[in-house]
Amino acid sequence: MRFNHTITFCKITIFLILCSTNVIGQNLGNGKIHGMIKVDSSWSSKIYLSYIPTFNDIHSMSNEMIIADSKIDSLGYFEFDLNFLPKEQKLYRLHISKKADSKTSLIIGGLNENYFAFIANRYSKIKFKATSSNPPFKNVVFKTQNENFEFQKITNLVFNKDSIASNSGFSKRKFIEERLIEELLNIADSSTNSLVSLYAIYKSGFESHYISKEKFYKSYLNKWSKIDNSYFNDFRKKLPIKKLKNNLVRNIILSIILIIIGYTLGKLRFTRNNRIKRLSVQERKIYNLLKQGATNKDISDEFNIGISTVKSHVSNILNKLKVKSRKEIMD
Repeated sequence: MRFNHTITFCKITIFLILCSTNVIGQNLGNGKIHGMIKVDSSWSSKIYLSYIPTFNDIHSMSNEMIIADSKIDSLGYFEFDLNFLPKEQKLYRLHISKKADSKTSLIIGGLNENYFAFIANRYSKIKFKATSSNPPFKNVVFKTQNENFEFQKITNLVFNKDSIASNSGFSKRKFIEERLIEELLNIADSSTNSLVSLYAIYKSGFESHYISKEKFYKSYLNKWSKIDNSYFNDFRKKLPIKKLKNNLVRNIILSIILIIIGYTLGKLRFTRNNRIKRLSVQERKIYNLLKQGATNKDISDEFNIGISTVKSHVSNILNKLKVKSRKEIMD
């Protein structure tokens, strides 16, 4: 009996340990990214993992953005543990550097382009193979068709279309660019992953066609209105449609202010003209001299009238125009 109790106790203990291990694993996540890359002797044997806070930072690099590094073995294999990442999906980048270059060097375009971006969190299990050596990340093949398969599909689509367009005439290039925008917007509209969708928007160069597709972008903003992260918040700030709305509001307010000013000035001018009409012929002549800053003596000499008569006329003019001094007349 005692032996049976001991066995039962051991089973319970093992069960509790396994449960505890599972809970810890679930809290930490079991994320991992590993793969194989072809590199020659001109490249460093290290690969770097960096965090990209917004899509506008996809071509930016600094020491602060690098969050881990890994050794590339003699066969080109490497691995990163992703357990320390947040649970929310975010944008990350893998890159390598030339032996003579800093680890923060980022080569954009050309045969030595040295990076590629992907989506991950602490639970992601990503395995891929980079089958090209020039550039190293040109042909990235993911083993599973998840969000990164879609993400890389967008990268490849843009690369292929750009390659064709670069060897085409102006008219054909325009057709290719328009077709590419259409395909990318279709991907953005149909994708269920917000980061994949937004990546397609950025690759379409939304700044160049938002006016002609304003209806699409209004619908797009409404579709992802509940997404609150750095990627969409930055996009909302930069979306020209939002700026256009702000400009429209500003223009309306400015127009109202100008209308009020115009109305006020018009009313003042109308009132002033009516008051001037009340002046006699002689008073209008004197009024014109007063506007020029003439003194009583100047007016007396001009019209050959006495100083006292001039003062009387000036007093009548001030009363009829409802002003207090000659300076107001001059102003």
